[in-house]
Amino acid sequence: TVSVIASDNVDFATITGGTAYTVTAGGNLTFAQASTTDGNILLNAGGDLTGGSALTADINTNASGSDSLNIEAGGALTINTARAQDSLTLTGSVIAAGTLASDLASVLANGTVSANVGTLNSRFNSTVNAGTVTLGDANIGGTLTINAITTADGDVVITGDADVGGVVSLEATGDISLAA
Repeated sequence: TVSVIASDNVDFATITGGTAYTVTAGGNLTFAQASTTDGNILLNAGGDLTGGSALTADINTNASGSDSLNIEAGGALTINTARAQDSLTLTGSVIAAGTLASDLASVLANGTVSANVGTLNSRFNSTVNAGTVTLGDANIGGTLTINAITTADGDVVITGDADVGGVVSLEATGDISLAA
């Protein structure tokens, strides 16, 4: 079990937990890797959150129990890789993510200003909501929903390939641009 609570900033390199993992910072949260061998992860920052990777249990080594990942920032949220066996949820003002993935469930990313996601992978549904949304590549088993409607002139830009098994729903107050 990992439980770290600070009224100001939290900064760590790597912490691997067993069945429960919570890190809460009243200020900024910075880390290289947060992972569990079996259990949920909650990472919460009142300010900005900057991370290398956040990983729940790997489906190939431990497929039991709940292994969800919830990452919240009051400010900007920047992460290289976030992968959950079950649901993955990100919330922040500006979201910048390299890879977001869920092995068995859905991905939800809510950015109040913008969301920029390099790769989005999910066995089920995935939703990205923000003022402006940029997505590189996606491999989604269910529905892909992208809403750029929280600000005027919100654009949806998909720069790579989107392989979607279900419905694709794109809504923007500005332009929608798909890779040629």
